[in-house]
Order: sequence, then C-alpha cells, then structure tokens
Amino acid sequence: MSYPLVSIVGTTATGKTDVALALAEAAVASEKYSRVHLISADSRQVYRDLPILSGADVPEDFELLEFSEFEFSPFINKDKTILLHGVSMLAATDEWSVAVFREFALKIMRTAFAQNELVIVVGGTGLYHKHLLQTDPDLNVPPNEVWRAEAAALSVEELQKLLASEAPERFEAMNNSDKNNPRRLQRALEIVRAHTEPLPAWQSELIANTKQLYFGVSITAEKLTDRIAKRVQKRLQQGVLDEVSAALQLGAVADSQFATTLGFAELAAHVSDEISELDAVGSWTISEVQYAKRQQVWWKKQSDVVWLTHPVDVAALLENIAE
Repeated sequence: MSYPLVSIVGTTATGKTDVALALAEAAVASEKYSRVHLISADSRQVYRDLPILSGADVPEDFELLEFSEFEFSPFINKDKTILLHGVSMLAATDEWSVAVFREFALKIMRTAFAQNELVIVVGGTGLYHKHLLQTDPDLNVPPNEVWRAEAAALSVEELQKLLASEAPERFEAMNNSDKNNPRRLQRALEIVRAHTEPLPAWQSELIANTKQLYFGVSITAEKLTDRIAKRVQKRLQQGVLDEVSAALQLGAVADSQFATTLGFAELAAHVSDEISELDAVGSWTISEVQYAKRQQVWWKKQSDVVWLTHPVDVAALLENIAE
C-alpha cells in the first residue's frame, strides 16, 4: 500500500498555508481521513521567539496540544482533526537542520500513516521537501554540538582547509556557494567525521511505501511583490519591532540560525539606532522580494511539481491525491 505525502510548495507570500489548511479541512469533511497533519517545512518558523517575523501564523482556533505522542507538541484545531507541527517550538539558541527536520517529519508520518491519516508538508525551502524521502545515510548523522561550538570560532578559510585536507573529493564536489558557506562546511566536516549507519528499517519501509506529490501555488510577479509589501506592513502592525527587540535580549543569538531570519538583521539595526525604520523596512522588503525570486527560479526547474493558480480548487486537488 502506498501512502500519499502532499507537499505544498512555491515562493514566499503566495498563500501556501491557506491552501494547505483548506485542503486539510476538505480531507476531513470528505471522511477519507479522520485527521490531517500539517508539517511546516520552514526552518525559521520553528523558533517560538520570532512568530511574527517568521510568519508562523497559528490559526486562531488552534491551541497547543500539551499531551501528545510526538516529540514536540503540535497545535490542534478545536475539532481535534487538524494538527499543525513544526512552528514555535524551539528556543533561539537551538539548532535546526534538514537532517533534524527529516527525522522529525518521518516520525510524524509513521504515526499518521499507521492510522490512515493524511500528511501535508507546507512551505519552507525545497531542500526540506526534497530530502524527506532520500535514503542517503549521511542524512541520519546527528548534530555534534561539541564540534559546532569549536567550528563557530573558525573562519571560512580555516573550515575550507580542514575539509580539503580530510575529504578532498567532497570539498571539490561542492559548488562555490557551499564552499563559502560556514554552516555547509561545518556540516560536511560533521558528516565526514561521523560513523554513518544504514537507515533504520522503519525508515526504509516507510519511504518505500510513500508517494510524494508536489503541488505548487503560483501568482504573478506583480501580485507577489504587492503581497510581500503588504505582509511586511502587517507584521509591523503586529509588533515585529518589539519582537526583535526582545529577541536581542536573549543573548547568544547574533551568530545563530535564528538570527538569519529574513528581516532580522535590518530590524535589529534599527532597534539598535543604527539605521532608520524606513531604511530597515525598505531593506527587509527588498530582501523578501529577492528571496522570492530565487525560490521561483529553483521551483520552476522541478519537473515533478503540479502548478496551481488562485483560487485553488481543493476538492479537485483532493481527488488528485486520492487517485
């Protein structure tokens, strides 16, 4: 038996979460599934101290499910039929990676599929979606906190020399961007130094019995730019400046993954009186638009994505999934 794994993808600000929620509601209403699990694939929405900036908008009728069978408690709707995983669950200094996300999502999938429940992975980066069903044992190498603490003090050049020395073929195979990305270099060295184990049997079986279906949500470039600008203004109204100010008081966030959230650096500079609010908001908006363009280029190259246009017919989408 093959279980469907639905990936709702596309650029930022296209309304992917709304589509995923509507699909989840339609799936429950159809009585094909008693429950639906939504998994956010966004590596910034996992942080509970940046819900406004990261866009981790939990629907109003959802509440935290304090006692659950999952490692991280999800949010659940009032009808107890839709669970939202992967948002507002980590501290600012916690690490999150594609490897950790993959393990996190596979465990949810195992529980859901055993009860014939639908799983929808929404948003985030393409890397998170694409790695979910990969069988490369390197993906199971856990973070080495001791090494990461040591690596934080090393320059890009020092990390490059270490990787070139310890694994020259791996270093040469990296593209120029990865060779100059300290986190990618740290992770490569982490994998090289670890003793990789074969995938656990439950993961191999789960992956073999899962069919991943990609659906992309698309809007015009003009509408996308307009939506991004409006979303930035909405987050300002929601109190994002106070959120960033509070985050800066947490300590040890400057070099964390948490602080690489789009807009954080610009807003932090304004909060610290280094630039005006107007300049901070302008730079943040431009960064969001540029990021969306990069996402669009990447996703358009993926031949396995079925592209949807607004308004999305979720009933037809559900039939497509059931085929």
